[in-house]
Amino acid sequence: MRSRAILFALIGAAPAGLLVAALSVRSVHRFFDPCLQWGVGALNDSGNVTAYVVLPPGGQGPCAKSISTTPETKAQALTLLVLVNGGILIGSALGVVGALRSLPWLSVFAAAIMFCESIVVFSIFPLTLLAGGFFLLAARETASHRRR
Repeated sequence: MRSRAILFALIGAAPAGLLVAALSVRSVHRFFDPCLQWGVGALNDSGNVTAYVVLPPGGQGPCAKSISTTPETKAQALTLLVLVNGGILIGSALGVVGALRSLPWLSVFAAAIMFCESIVVFSIFPLTLLAGGFFLLAARETASHRRR
């Protein structure tokens, strides 16, 4: 049944897709935070951590009370955002489109993307594995529907 394939795809895409969408919004927000200093706390040549924090003069401005730091650079954060979060969102979208358009190969491709993301992202790997499995179920349902 085609509706079962769509249901499988939606069940697979929803948890990982919604979580990653919310995390992406939070990550993008960090790029515009004037009180966040990037690349602080990196290792120097001797293996020690050095941290240089620039405080606003006179204790005025939006960052007068607190400043956040991260050892990650903006380039590293953007790369991670595009490759990991973007890959999960694209995989989720392709899985749903594959079920909606009755294209089992697209659902299998989406499952492969999600399985690859499972290797990279350990923190949410159960969700990406679950999504990949549901996309494979959707592909099987779509393929059996097309044969009839």
